[in-house]
Amino acid sequence: MEKRDSTIFKGIFHAVCYDKFGNEKWREDVGNIVTNEGLDRILDNLTRQSGEEWFVGIFEDNYAPLAGDTYGAPGFTESVAYNEANRPNWEGAAASSQARTNSANKARFTFNGTKTIYGAALFDRQTKADSTSGESALLCAAKFGSSKSVVAEDTLDVTYTLSAADDGV
Repeated sequence: MEKRDSTIFKGIFHAVCYDKFGNEKWREDVGNIVTNEGLDRILDNLTRQSGEEWFVGIFEDNYAPLAGDTYGAPGFTESVAYNEANRPNWEGAAASSQARTNSANKARFTFNGTKTIYGAALFDRQTKADSTSGESALLCAAKFGSSKSVVAEDTLDVTYTLSAADDGV
């Protein structure tokens, strides 16, 4: 039997919503699918040593992300019902123990209306609800285990951790 070397990329979104008084309303941890486009971008960046920036988005329809989803056709409707002018920056710390996370600098959304949020995604462009593809990429997306209700003045903190491991094959 031939032994192969391979690597697995996976990630987890961690989201916590607070009411306007700072009380926790709900939390969700959910694994995601890393899209084929995202895997290609990771490979490109690893081989080119570029300083790619990533931005967190959230979506408001009941959609399960697929490997074939792209920036230009993500399959979901991105929510723009938050006060921040752009998608929050995913500021991941340097990789450690084969993982990179923004847990020290969470992406924050401050809602300006009532919405139902179904999941989160990572994009390489900061303009909210932009789907002009070109050189843009959707790295990954995840649907939460259940829909999450938010109202004006709620905040949602999103942490994303990307990890890599040999699959042991």
